Amino acid sequence: MNKTELPRLGGAVVTGAGSGLGRAIALRLLEEGYGVVVADLNIEAGYGTVRLAEEAGYRHAIHFEQSDVIDEADIERAIHAAVSRFGRLSVMVNNAGIAGAFGPLTEISARDWDFTQSVLLRAVFLGTKHAARAFLAQELPGVVINIASAAGYTAGLATHAYSSAKSAVIALTRTTALELAPHRIRVVAISPGVIPTPISGRVDDEFAAALDNAQPWPEHGTADQVAGVVAFAVGKDAEFITGESIVVDGGLLTHGPGPELLTSLGLQTPRVAGIRYASSDKGATTEIRGR
Repeated sequence: MNKTELPRLGGAVVTGAGSGLGRAIALRLLEEGYGVVVADLNIEAGYGTVRLAEEAGYRHAIHFEQSDVIDEADIERAIHAAVSRFGRLSVMVNNAGIAGAFGPLTEISARDWDFTQSVLLRAVFLGTKHAARAFLAQELPGVVINIASAAGYTAGLATHAYSSAKSAVIALTRTTALELAPHRIRVVAISPGVIPTPISGRVDDEFAAALDNAQPWPEHGTADQVAGVVAFAVGKDAEFITGESIVVDGGLLTHGPGPELLTSLGLQTPRVAGIRYASSDKGATTEIRGR
């Protein structure tokens, strides 16, 4: 695309685009020819993504909307921004997330459990609902991408709350794909393995090296690789794919997580319960609150 012109492929909304996978996805969609609305609760992180896009020459194709993904009005506003600025909504990426409630099952508070499910599952429902409304109003095809997780398929990769929410996202992807397919609206889940991003809690070289030895593929995955799969999933070559979950995990699910991965992630059941924030939820970059 000519970087001085409006995007030729319409608008994309990416939630949680202030860091990690969301930032990588937003920047890749710009390269593909979409205008991107960065929907993030963290203002500093959101504008950080905007600055990177502007430095790459996409000043006319990027916009920030402060958005709490569990607030329905905020989701509606972000989608409206994509339509009004870029002519139409073409892609909705439900990416925002948190590490969420952790600890022994008997000690996790209902409040922390419910909040985790709200950010990881309710937000996907809201994003899909209002994106579908926009697609139907336009009478044009559209794509919803839900960032799920390999943890939605197996025990041992993440906590009770996170794993169960991601399993539900995969199920929601299938049920909504069934309803929306007659309208040429595709819904696809992308399920990454463990990627060194803020939500994993660690982005250091030691953690990356542990991942290299904890999965069949000899190098750890990157946010850019996940973003590349998203680019494929929204593109023409994937237009017959809907209701599917594409696992991007270096073969991790072929044998399950090894003990070295669990150790590096701190996933052995901790003795205290609490909730862990990461990325841009609650406006924080990283915060761990124990009880």
